[in-house]
Amino acid sequence: MLKGLNPQFAQTGDPAHLKIYPGSPFIEQQFLSGRDKLKLFELHPTDYKSLAGNIEQLGVGRQVAVAREDGFEALKTFCRRLHGAPWCCATPAMRSRATTRG
Repeated sequence: MLKGLNPQFAQTGDPAHLKIYPGSPFIEQQFLSGRDKLKLFELHPTDYKSLAGNIEQLGVGRQVAVAREDGFEALKTFCRRLHGAPWCCATPAMRSRATTRG
């Protein structure tokens, strides 16, 4: 995946040529089947705009949706409505970790 996004890195193997690193939403989208859907939540306004813009560039239409809300709160109601075998992947908020370290 990294080599596909970074042709120069693919040719040389030199980490200095590693310009694009896909975040977890991009990686998760790669594993979706045709009927799967991915719902992403981001509360911070600036991070939401960045995430929504990155997802729009994927060109996957309605398969991936981005919402500006607290993911843990949304997850409570979102999962109650799901049928089948839903799963969740949560990444910690970097700001929260930084502020709790002291």
